Amino acid sequence: MKRYSLCFLLLLCCINLAIAQSPVDLVIKAIEHSDAEKVSRNFDKIIDITINKDQSTYSKSQGKVVLNNFFADNPVQTFAIKHKGSPADNNSVYLIGNLATQNHKKYRVYLYFKDKSGTLYLQEIRFEQ
Repeated sequence: MKRYSLCFLLLLCCINLAIAQSPVDLVIKAIEHSDAEKVSRNFDKIIDITINKDQSTYSKSQGKVVLNNFFADNPVQTFAIKHKGSPADNNSVYLIGNLATQNHKKYRVYLYFKDKSGTLYLQEIRFEQ
């Protein structure tokens, strides 16, 4: 009986690891759903946000408000990642994607994540028409 219990616990751990998503995947899903709250959970302490040519640096809470306003004005219809990369030092991840809005605007989206103590944090997000 102990052997079955141990196997069952091991199986549950494996399933949990398979279901767990990386911060990058969570941000992608959150953008697909125009969810500024979930995107901001993965912000670093400060976040650089660029919307077209308007670039500023914000605190985590300010960045959430800016992103929420962007999504309110531009509800996402589709978001597709076109390129994903990581430098040789494996200390960061960047993504480039295309975002189409329900009001027929198209944006090129750039995301930059930096590893800090084993966790990837979103440090920069750009929306360019």
